[in-house]
Amino acid sequence: MPIMNDKILSLCGLAKRAGKVTVGTNMVTSFIRGKVKPQLVILSSDASDNSKKKISDSCEYHNVKLIFSDYTMIELGHAIGQSGGAACIAVADAGFSKAILNHYETKETANSKDSQEVK
Repeated sequence: MPIMNDKILSLCGLAKRAGKVTVGTNMVTSFIRGKVKPQLVILSSDASDNSKKKISDSCEYHNVKLIFSDYTMIELGHAIGQSGGAACIAVADAGFSKAILNHYETKETANSKDSQEVK
């Protein structure tokens, strides 16, 4: 189970309740390729290699920020209120995206061995 006092997961949940999150590899890929792009994509640590490549390639090509998180699909899904897992989520709101990125950068600075990466 995820640590529910984790600020990043809390922000993901708030963004979902605000209607600013798209969930799932196919939906996120379509969103990235659309006219209005997401501000940020978060990929779970245990997503399939195919999903990781598909999302990573789409984000790189369309210049969308991507976080390779250390959260599992279950943790990410639980944070946004899904009973199942979520391989990835896309955040459409600039404010939520900026706050999430700030917390990731703070987390990385505090823990230099952190496995999370932002592209």
